[in-house]
Formats: sequence, structure tokens, C-alpha cells
Amino acid sequence: MFADLLLTSAPTGHHGPDGAPLTGIRGEIHLTIPVTTAAGIDDDPALLTGYGPIDSRLARELLAATPTWNRVLLDLPTGLPVAVDRYRPSAALRRFIEHRDQHCRFPGCRVKPWRCDADHTIDSAHGGPTNPGNLATLCRRHHTLKHASPWHVTQQRGGRLEWTSPAGRTHTDHPPGTLQFVPATDVQQRRARLREPWTLPPASDLPAHERPPF
Repeated sequence: MFADLLLTSAPTGHHGPDGAPLTGIRGEIHLTIPVTTAAGIDDDPALLTGYGPIDSRLARELLAATPTWNRVLLDLPTGLPVAVDRYRPSAALRRFIEHRDQHCRFPGCRVKPWRCDADHTIDSAHGGPTNPGNLATLCRRHHTLKHASPWHVTQQRGGRLEWTSPAGRTHTDHPPGTLQFVPATDVQQRRARLREPWTLPPASDLPAHERPPF
């Protein structure tokens, strides 16, 4: 950027989509916050990269304002990262979940997927990963029901959800299949109808108000 300023008097390499100078530059804040602090369980300080420790209140404010954040799993003896994932699913992952589920996955609910939340079956705060095997679309009503009532859900292979009601009954919800098979006889009948020439019915078969002259 400084070379641009010396040679062209403007940082031409950092224009944004609108052509305005410097609007293409985006800042990033790297904040390391213990999960217990993020959840409000304790007030251990967080670490702001390039600055140092910050108090828990400011850390939670920054966490609440960010559109997305990554979870880093550490090796406790060494303190080195061993895995990184993202709490909020990427756009590609969200599209996959919506296409797979096609509606809210609470038994009997048919709210469209774009009006649903991408819910972690096992809460992220309890170690649940952000991947297809731990995400399902739930409308806001049933998302709240899952967290604030005795209903319990587990996710099995292939996106199958097993819900347990407060009475102890189990309800299994399968992702709807997008490939549907039509009996061969139906296909043949439809093809035959398409091949038939289309003609006007005899005037005598038409209601009186539809008979010519019009």
C-alpha cells in the first residue's frame, strides 16, 4: 500500500467494488475466549491478539457483535491448537442442510428450511461439531422447545433424528428423499396422453354458455 502511495498518490490495489480507495481493506479481530467465559459461567479474561488480555464483559460484547467465530480445541499439556471449526455453518454447509432436510425436522412440522435455524443437535458449547452429522433445520418454535423443554433429540447416520418426548416415547424423523419413483404404468399413461391430438369437444358436450357463437 505504501508503494502505491509513493508511485500513484493513491493505494490503487485496495479499491473496493464501488471503486472508492481503501474500501477494499477489511480488518479482522482475533479474540481467544474460554468457552466458560463466553457462556457466562465464569469471568476469566480473554486474549485480544496484538493487544493482550481483556476483561470478560468486553470479550462477550465483541463475541455477540461478530457475524461468525471459530472454535479452537487445544492440547492442554502444550497449549497448542489441535483442531479448529466454525460455530456458524458456512454458506455451502447451510445449503446442504437445507437441501437434505427440506423443512423443520421436528416430527410433523413442515416449516420451510429457509425460515429455520441450523441447530446443533449436540450443543457446540458441549463439544458438538459444526458438520452435517450434527446439524438439522429447526423452526424457531421447535428450536426453543429442544432447549427449554424435556424433549430430547439424537442424530443418527444419514441425518435421521430420534426425538424422545417428555413421556418417554420415541419418534424417528427421516430426511425426505428427493428422488421419487413413479410406477411404469403411470409413466406410460402420461406419455400416451401427450401423444393424443388435442381437439375441441363437440358443441353438444359443452355447457350452454360456452357453445358457439361466442
